[in-house]
This record gives sequence, C-alpha cells and structure tokens, in this order.
Amino acid sequence: MDSSDMNWSPGMFRLLGLDAKSVKPSIELLRQMILTADRPHAGEAERLIKRGLNFDRSYRIARPDGRIRTVQNRGEALKADGNTNLAVGVISDITDLAAATELKQEMEERFRALIAALGGLVWVIRPDGWITERQGGFAGDQAGALGDSWQQLVHPDDVEPIKASIARAARKNTGYTIEHRRRSPDGTYRWARASASPVRDPNGEIREFVGVTTDIQNERVLPETSAKDDEIITGAQIRAARGLVKWSVQDLSDASGVSSAVIRRCEATDAFCHTSRHAELAIRDTLSRAGAKFYFHPGAKPCVGPR
Repeated sequence: MDSSDMNWSPGMFRLLGLDAKSVKPSIELLRQMILTADRPHAGEAERLIKRGLNFDRSYRIARPDGRIRTVQNRGEALKADGNTNLAVGVISDITDLAAATELKQEMEERFRALIAALGGLVWVIRPDGWITERQGGFAGDQAGALGDSWQQLVHPDDVEPIKASIARAARKNTGYTIEHRRRSPDGTYRWARASASPVRDPNGEIREFVGVTTDIQNERVLPETSAKDDEIITGAQIRAARGLVKWSVQDLSDASGVSSAVIRRCEATDAFCHTSRHAELAIRDTLSRAGAKFYFHPGAKPCVGPR
C-alpha cells in the first residue's frame, strides 16, 4: 500500500474544518493537521496498516479555524493476495470525552490529596452497613478491609450504636456523625469521629453514604470541668443534649438501648436523672459520642455544649 490517496466522507471534511471543493484528501494533508507532539503516536496507525493490522489511535488536530480537536482513528487493513492494498476506517471527534477523562483524572488526584490532608479514612458504606470502597486510613490498618470487617476494628460496645446511627440516617434520609473507639494495631483503642453524607438515587432514596473517619483522641482528653464517671447528668442536660444533636427521644432510645419511657422519665425533671446507673451512663455516653459534651462547673448549673 504505497499510495497516499484517501477518500473522505462529508462528515470527515466537517470534522477537519475543510472545504471538500478546495482540498484533495491525502494522508499527508491529515498528517500536517496533527499536532507535532502527537505525530509519532498517529504514525503508529500508518505502520499498522502497512503490516496489515487493525489500528486504534487517538491524537489532536489543529483545524484551519484554530480550534484544537481530539479525534480517535479506528479501522482495519484489507488484504488481497497477501498484500495490504486498502484500509477503511472511521475518525471520530472525542474532544468532549477526552476533556471529561482529563477532568476525572484531575478530580481523582485532588481527592487523593484531600485524603492525605485529612489524615484519616474515607469510605463508602451502604445503608445495610456494608463498606464497598475505602481510601486512605490509619497506620497499621488493613488496606483491603471491606464489607462488615469494620466491626472488628471498632470497640465492641460501639458497634451497635454505629449500626443504629446508619439505620436512623437511612430512615430519615439524612447524613450522620458519631464518635466511637477504634482499635489500634497494638490492641489499644483511640477515639475517632465518623461523619457521612448520603448519596441518593434518581428517586431520592439513599443508595450509599460517603464518609470520613478522623482521629480525635486528643479532643477526647476532657478538661477538669467536664463530666466525670461519678457525676450524674440532669434531665435538663439530656433535653439540651438531644436538641444539640437533633435527636428525638426515639433516636436516643435506639442508639443507647435505653427505653423511651426511662428517657422521658429522666427528662421530666431538671434535677438529676433518677434511674439505674447503667441506663444513665448509657444515655450520657451515647449523647457524648453523638457530639454533646456535659459540663459540671463548681457553683454553677450543669450544662451542655458541642464537642
């Protein structure tokens, strides 16, 4: 196949921005329109044709009007008597696709940089608690830990509250934030905060949550004025804490395992909560993990603030 003659369709002339009446199609004309940096790559198609092989190459062309377009050249060589004497192909404008691919790569690079800046773990979890993707992580983490394996990395007492938060968020069609303890490689536990936002399907239903987990161990070193294990929270504090984290009585009951009746009985008074120590601690710890902080200032009323 020594001839450089070509036959172009009307669409080919339009793609190249050429007038079919004023130019003669040829390999040389097409080669001249290819950007210099892309010519070696485009030349591979010509070499494949001469060898009688199919070809698929992408490159950029400069039209006479100055516009740069990215095209894909695909085709096959036809043989007669063992020799290649003809090639047929299609050149398509893929400028928009190439731009979208480049943008996608840029976004992925920015996403990786964001994960590095956060210094935490980014993940995707379904409403049923099944992790499908994860990026980043903490020192010593298992890089491929997916599915429900996250439960092995969380303190046993925090697994059910996390599940309850996911279920509640799915039910309310909203995101969620919860604080929990995660196991380090040495077996000790450190406090972490998991925050997730919903991704919805075309019908508005939550398909999955995208979230990030960050280490907050230093934040959990409580000052002397915050609640201690031997201090009892008041009904007023419970009401205020629920309002702070935007939970209903039922939400608190689901997350803490304490019945709604007990919670309402505690909230019926501004005084100290009159219930079992186990229930009181469950309520306090659950609200703390959800983002509330209980304070007991000497000489002042017990109060609540954000963590």
